[in-house]
Amino acid sequence: MYKPPYWFLKNYKFDQKEINLVRDNLLNRKEELSEELTHTNSLTSFFTLNKPESIFLERYRKIVEEITQSAGIYFNTNYDFFYWLQVYEDGHDHIPHHHGEVQGLQNNSISFVHFLDVPDKKLFRFTDCNGQVFYPEEQKNGDIIYFPSWAWHQVLGNDSGQVRVAIAGNIKITRYANL
Repeated sequence: MYKPPYWFLKNYKFDQKEINLVRDNLLNRKEELSEELTHTNSLTSFFTLNKPESIFLERYRKIVEEITQSAGIYFNTNYDFFYWLQVYEDGHDHIPHHHGEVQGLQNNSISFVHFLDVPDKKLFRFTDCNGQVFYPEEQKNGDIIYFPSWAWHQVLGNDSGQVRVAIAGNIKITRYANL
């Protein structure tokens, strides 16, 4: 049975008003953002400078610190991180992909997903080159999972009738210290 390496960090719910604010900001820019999309039909802030999710920056600094502590690399590395908003309306999906190299940004080590406001149906899954798939149990509102950036994953078409909102991110190790 296929089971990729991934870890559950914790359940950390954000205020629903803040989630709605960032979601609506992206939804209101649908036309502008759709020109950038080539591998997904979801709405994403990945390619834009106007990032409504920046209101969460200090929280994600702490979340990324917890991820690096949990992964055992906090005290012997320097790292950068980058995160972005994903909004999936009915029919929206994201094809199989990985974050090992994204838009020429190489050497991402750890990727994460924070399920902010998601339907009950699990739409995120890991996949491999043999067609095997694995659905993490941890896909409830507030759940945060992290995994090696080379792990292939996708989001299935949203047919729930509910807008799906998630934050995705990458952690890139910039320096390893000697032990």
